[in-house]
Amino acid sequence: YRRFFDVDTLVAVRVELDHVFDATHALLLRLHHRGVIDGFRIDHPDGLADPQGYLARLRDATDGAWVVVEKILEGDEALPAEWATAGTTGYDAIRALSDALVPPVGAALDELWRKTGAEASLATTELEAKRHVLDVLLKPELRRLVRRAASAAAEAGHVVRDADLEAALTEMLVRVRTYRAYIRLDEPPRDDAVNAIEEMRAGAQRARPDLARPLAVLRDLLLDSTTSSEAGRDLVVRFQQVCGPVMAKGVEDTTFYRFNRLIALNEVGGDPGALERPDDRALHAWAERQSLTTPTGMTTLSTHDTKRGEDVRAALLAAAEDLDGWRSLWTLVRKAAAELSVDEPTAYLVMQTLVGTWPITVDRLGDYLEKAVREAKQHTAWTDGDEEYERQVLELAARCLAEGEIATAAGAWVTQLQPAIRGVTLTSKLLQLMLPGVPDVYQGCETVERSLVDPDNRRPVDYAERLRRLERLDSGATRRDLDDDKLWVTSTALRLRRQRPEQFGAAATYRRLPTTSRHAIGFVRSEQIAVLGTRWPAAQSRSGWAGATVSLPDGAWTDLLTGSGVVGGGAAACEGLFAELPVALLVREAE
Repeated sequence: YRRFFDVDTLVAVRVELDHVFDATHALLLRLHHRGVIDGFRIDHPDGLADPQGYLARLRDATDGAWVVVEKILEGDEALPAEWATAGTTGYDAIRALSDALVPPVGAALDELWRKTGAEASLATTELEAKRHVLDVLLKPELRRLVRRAASAAAEAGHVVRDADLEAALTEMLVRVRTYRAYIRLDEPPRDDAVNAIEEMRAGAQRARPDLARPLAVLRDLLLDSTTSSEAGRDLVVRFQQVCGPVMAKGVEDTTFYRFNRLIALNEVGGDPGALERPDDRALHAWAERQSLTTPTGMTTLSTHDTKRGEDVRAALLAAAEDLDGWRSLWTLVRKAAAELSVDEPTAYLVMQTLVGTWPITVDRLGDYLEKAVREAKQHTAWTDGDEEYERQVLELAARCLAEGEIATAAGAWVTQLQPAIRGVTLTSKLLQLMLPGVPDVYQGCETVERSLVDPDNRRPVDYAERLRRLERLDSGATRRDLDDDKLWVTSTALRLRRQRPEQFGAAATYRRLPTTSRHAIGFVRSEQIAVLGTRWPAAQSRSGWAGATVSLPDGAWTDLLTGSGVVGGGAAACEGLFAELPVALLVREAE
């Protein structure tokens, strides 16, 4: 797993054709067989005509190399078992961790968001965003689907107007919930694929009863995977290929820049609706499934495509716990936004970005906000943008960072939040590194890295400084700051995985650790390694551990992070486990 190749742009060509596959993969396969490339990361497989067939061919050509796919899984969606892949590149792990660590402040933040005057419904925001991208960005793809649907319908003996087909396709596509329906030509459709198409049709018909007939025709055509009609076969494939861009552009690149209720949850593969159901059960359910089905899939917290770095999200999850501080800073930013004629939903994004990245330069913040408001496509855009509106937003950013009331308040609040930020930062990192799967550490994220979306997260990384810091920690020096803490947690966890690969590999087990406190979260790997973290650290610090315990398996345990001694098995006191750090990495001693 030391070296892997990122296959991204290949999805733009027809790799299902023999000569195209051979030409585009020749060099990669030579490097793989020479031992230069150990594995492959396949980006955007949903854009392929036949992802399953492509992955099978890659498996055969590489003699079963380690392959992961950059694949967004929505809700309870699972990777098709037939896909020849070790798993995903880890966006589902980001969502599971965020869902587990988001604080129970949904009602309060929902009220604040509603008062900005923004659309309060996530579902409505998504629907409007998908409709926009179909009307503006994906119009050529939609029209091609209409042409193929019209031809296929005519061959099947149906007379349907093109205008009705276009309206029906639009109504179905704005209701797509996954990046693909997983229908393969010449094979009967899977039950989940049939259900997905039928769900789209039913939702479209509720919205547009007048389209009942063209919708019924489309449903039959899209599920006819064994048709001999060339137009029908092309429609089956291309409809699925359009689902991905509708989701990517409509949700990731539009909704997630409009629905700013708590932007820490607006992540690739994420679910902003998790704010309404703070619970760690989803994390454990995901981890148990990963352990059984894709134990060598990837886990991550930051990638080249994440909307904001892991430590920005951690800071915002910590800040959301302090509603008084949140409201106080928002009052100041809201006032400044009104003076500069910036709408409140955008100003709310500005405030959260300020807190999550503090301290940040005005150039970095301005560049990000320019991209964010253009992606939102409400007041300006990449084409035909509103320069005056953008200038007002950038002026708001500059005012927030200039010496004055906002900057003073933001700086003081972030300083006050440091213990809580430390808790969320270290907990999310340790859990990610120890969960089932192969952990990915994006460039520079061994220490605190408060980057935003690309190109901000492409800035040069000072690896020499990180190496010096690690050497100092390895020599026994005292940890000085959160950078030291995070590097210590990261290096200790990864070294443990290297030393005991059998306890993390395909045969390793995962089990949730019982605890008497909602603030403690943890699990056991292979009954030999216990991983613990702190949920909602601000609330926990106010109430204390109050006799809370974690139930460890029998035996003697040592915390590798603190070297603080041995903890007996059974009910271990949280107060002792978290005396020095908000996390613990316990290893059971040999009997």
